[in-house]
Amino acid sequence: MVSALIRTKSEGLLPPGDVVLALLSDEEGGGDSGARYLVEHHPERFEGVKYSIGEFGGFTFHLGGRRFYPIMVAEKQVCRLRVTAKGSSGHGSLFQQDNPMGAMGRFLQTVQTRDSPTHITPVTRMMFQAIGKHLPMASRARIGTLLRPALTNRALRLMGAKGRTFNPLFRNTVNATMVRGGDQVNVVPREVTAELDGRILPKFGPDDLVSEIRAIAGPEADVSIEVTHFDAVPGAPDMGLFETLAKLLRDADEGAVPAPMLMPASTDGRIFAKLGI
Repeated sequence: MVSALIRTKSEGLLPPGDVVLALLSDEEGGGDSGARYLVEHHPERFEGVKYSIGEFGGFTFHLGGRRFYPIMVAEKQVCRLRVTAKGSSGHGSLFQQDNPMGAMGRFLQTVQTRDSPTHITPVTRMMFQAIGKHLPMASRARIGTLLRPALTNRALRLMGAKGRTFNPLFRNTVNATMVRGGDQVNVVPREVTAELDGRILPKFGPDDLVSEIRAIAGPEADVSIEVTHFDAVPGAPDMGLFETLAKLLRDADEGAVPAPMLMPASTDGRIFAKLGI
């Protein structure tokens, strides 16, 4: 991006509008000290700016002998959760039937090994319909089965590695990333916590994710779940810049098939969306 801006200046190119290059510090850390700080404290820096372009893009995936170039038009929402299991503390030499480690272990084992419900969101439907239009009839039919909730999981399994890549586009997901409990090896802790990294489809919210987790874990799961962080994104994508980006791809590669994409991870774009960018 820096190179492109320098080239624009050095070649004397005059863009049709202002281009703002924002170099931010902490996209992987949530954007609180980077994009969020600018949006909340210096919104004037983006006055008149309608679109933001992030780092995602510039790769191909192949289906049915065609080269597809994804253009991210929407993204899943970050939703971080804290799960807590409580029990009785005691000495490690004694059998503790209500050791919270066991409750947490059973909860995580269940949640991490079962699929959450399938959802066909409008942006996912748009993405796969756009891809399907450029495929041979047989491949188009296989793509079509992805958009039928009763057949989605089976279709994803049959797609192998590509199915594993597409899987998060059809469901709200959660992964345990940190577990804490106890500070001495010979003492059973009274409390164990796990941090979960959740990613929610557009038009869903934290309550939906927690409800799905509760349903998977079952009524016997003796844990509490709280939402510690949530970044909402717009429910519907703004496609106003899509054709411009698609034309650039076709100019660079005559065989390119640009396709709108729902991004499984979130980027600083969710924060800029608060400014309507």
